[in-house]
Amino acid sequence: MGKKPYYQSIIDTLQSVDRPGNYVSGGIISMPLPALLLSDQPSSILGLPLCECHIKRVIEHASRAPFGMGEKTIVDTSVRCTWQLNPSQFTINNPKWEKSMHTLLTRLKTELGCDEKMAITCELYKLLLYEPGGFFKRHRDTEKARNMFGTLVIQLPSDYEGGQLTVSHSGKETEFSFGGSDACGNIFFAAFYADCEHEIKPITKGHRLCLVYNLLYSDAGECPVPPDNTSHVSSIVSAMEAWTKNVGSKTCPKMMSYMLEHQYCEASLSFRLLKNTDRAVADVLVQAKARVDFNIFVGNVHLTEYWEASHCGYDDYSADELYNEELCAKNLKSIDGKRIPSVDFPKKYLVPEDFFSGIDPDDENFQEATGNEGATLDKQYRWAALLLWPVKKRTVMVDQSTSEPPAKKQKVKCSTSSACGTSSKDNSKE
Repeated sequence: MGKKPYYQSIIDTLQSVDRPGNYVSGGIISMPLPALLLSDQPSSILGLPLCECHIKRVIEHASRAPFGMGEKTIVDTSVRCTWQLNPSQFTINNPKWEKSMHTLLTRLKTELGCDEKMAITCELYKLLLYEPGGFFKRHRDTEKARNMFGTLVIQLPSDYEGGQLTVSHSGKETEFSFGGSDACGNIFFAAFYADCEHEIKPITKGHRLCLVYNLLYSDAGECPVPPDNTSHVSSIVSAMEAWTKNVGSKTCPKMMSYMLEHQYCEASLSFRLLKNTDRAVADVLVQAKARVDFNIFVGNVHLTEYWEASHCGYDDYSADELYNEELCAKNLKSIDGKRIPSVDFPKKYLVPEDFFSGIDPDDENFQEATGNEGATLDKQYRWAALLLWPVKKRTVMVDQSTSEPPAKKQKVKCSTSSACGTSSKDNSKE
């Protein structure tokens, strides 16, 4: 008999998650001021936030921003009420701006879940100015350029209130509130896929100034689409509910240690700092936890193997036969910062169970033969993992810091049927 169906379902689901990312990304960002110049006044930089005289100058040169409706482009201030300048009407005069944009695009490629090998660029589309009462009703962007897959909005320092940006996709919604006291001295950004619905709520006070870019993918790649892990989350929820219902039965697995792709030092190991697919897997579990309660921690799994060994000459030795091993996860951290010192568990709860068989040890300690004791070799491994188990089982898995130290190990030879489970063929029953 193999693993329980609900247990195997969690494994299969997590292994099918192939990329991180979200349909939207945004927040405050450190960038230089662009040094905006109106084309007909190339010697006078627009100060930010805009003063009253500069607001008037921008509006004098601007036109009402239209919106797309099918094949038509329409101006209707009951749907969209804002001013626009085309790129030919202004200039970005700070040479450092382009470098900052390159840095931002590198970040967006990760946060929007684009293929790592794909090159993405941006194309300046408009400069927008929102007055009090300005807004843009819920809509989807039309593809305004070849290979366009998304929109990037960079809000320049502005003195305004209201004007929240909401972005939604596949039943999810994210709201950005970039107005208020922080808006005057900071630059904010929001980037999202072109098929996302979004709106700008009415400006209640002041003026909002922003640059809008089209996000473009290279001809060599396919059009990026928003990562959608909705089905993965639902599968985890169903499987975790089944696992929780089976807690208490003799065959119910106590936990799972899902091994990550990347290795992390203790200082950088947290949910926030996970990379690439590791972050995508964690995101799925975090979203599932919002719907069904279970324990999830990130930590480093430590494996120590104890081998009978032989001295093969000067500074050389060989591992002959494994006689014992210890497996323990240490310094576990939860999503909200809760910590657990350590968790001991058998190898059958590793996913995959033979994970350490293809990894070189982080450290080795050879002990010469003494008296009646033969030579021994200790191999130590460390790798990051996500550990999860049903809420009802948390007290079973947690070691107490006051527990007694382990007794001296006895040499008990391991086999494919032993408790050590060193062989990748060890199909321990769940």
